[in-house]
Amino acid sequence: GTSFDNSAAVTTNNNDMEMMHKVVSNGDDISVVWVQNSENDTFGLTGTNSVFRKECTNGNWSDIETVDSDLQVISNIDTSYVNFENVVAYTAKSSADTTVVNDIEVYYIAGNQITQLTNDGLYDYSAKFYNNELYWFTNNSIVRVVNGDISTKTVVLDNISSDIADFEIVGNESGNKSNVWEYEDDTGMVFFGADYNSETDTFSGFLPIEKANGVVRGWDACMMSDGQIELSYCYADYLAEPDENGLP
Repeated sequence: GTSFDNSAAVTTNNNDMEMMHKVVSNGDDISVVWVQNSENDTFGLTGTNSVFRKECTNGNWSDIETVDSDLQVISNIDTSYVNFENVVAYTAKSSADTTVVNDIEVYYIAGNQITQLTNDGLYDYSAKFYNNELYWFTNNSIVRVVNGDISTKTVVLDNISSDIADFEIVGNESGNKSNVWEYEDDTGMVFFGADYNSETDTFSGFLPIEKANGVVRGWDACMMSDGQIELSYCYADYLAEPDENGLP
């Protein structure tokens, strides 16, 4: 077709800044979560930040639900379904000190329970779900917990550059999984992947996937049924001089 015939407006008639939207489905139900800033601050540095959710169950959309509120800066958010229940994770500052990042912690929400998973004085960031598993960056490593249980915390990939800002866990129905991330070297951006090893319960090997000779504006990845990783990204050539905003 040429249009969507079953669209729904998740939010309407408000003046607050909405950002970081994530949508997930368990095959039947749908959940949409997002961050909202009270002062329309794109970076969330002023005012307060809140996490909201709207769910579609049996074809009916619920009212907007406040999942958590009155938060400091939220750096990322993600959502998944675990045992048919929508769960949410986000990374946010635990203090108002904007000069440090080692107070950014990982939070996990299931039902009405909000659990702070980290309180370690480290920069914990980029929390990502893969089904019931939650991954994040910390201390030059990627760690994982299962079902939001911090006692299951395991380092699944270590010795990673601290310059890496984002990653994705991709997989298929055959049980294959890979970790994909981007890294900037002297010539541009390089995408790497590490395959999951079920015997060691870790991701091993740094395999180059793609090279982008410029500035990557955004990217995403998925895994096909044969285990092949598909990557899409948007990039721009480096300029000889920074633009008016100081960007290359």
